[in-house]
Amino acid sequence: MELALKQLSECPEHLETVGLWIHNEWWSKRYDSPEIVLSWLRMHKKLDAVPYSVVALADADEGSLQRSYMRQHQSLHEQA
Repeated sequence: MELALKQLSECPEHLETVGLWIHNEWWSKRYDSPEIVLSWLRMHKKLDAVPYSVVALADADEGSLQRSYMRQHQSLHEQA
């Protein structure tokens, strides 16, 4: 499998997926809504400038991030 790394500012269509993942993994006990994370990520808009976030896309497939997130959370629900 080949991974392509991109700044989130290069693929803003993944902002919501990344934000929901961060919220669900680390922020959901503090905040009911993922909006605080999404607002924070929206500040990462400028290419090659700090702050920025990086996403990894499997086989340069733009849909791989969403499918990976869905698979991960499906298996977590099955373990519960």
